[in-house]
Amino acid sequence: MLPASDPNSFHPSLVAAIALAAVSLCSAAMHDHETLFRAQVEAHLADSLAFVDRLEDSMWARIILAWHSMRHGRFMAVRHNFVQCVLPIHIPLLDLGT
Repeated sequence: MLPASDPNSFHPSLVAAIALAAVSLCSAAMHDHETLFRAQVEAHLADSLAFVDRLEDSMWARIILAWHSMRHGRFMAVRHNFVQCVLPIHIPLLDLGT
């Protein structure tokens, strides 16, 4: 895995989200790790703007997190993650100065 400082590396939240999805789809013995990976995804997403060049990765991480939330019936979390996923797309469009 490339270091986070490398521009070709994935955003840490995406790596944790993929691990969360994999654990979620594994046998019940692996489900104990879901809490750990979900916490890692949320922690990395909290500072996702630190890697502005990888916003698309953090958006995919939010989509995976929303999918995971939907599987567990946390529908308000699904809504929150989709809203947070769309905001980086619309923020540049709000520049009315041009």
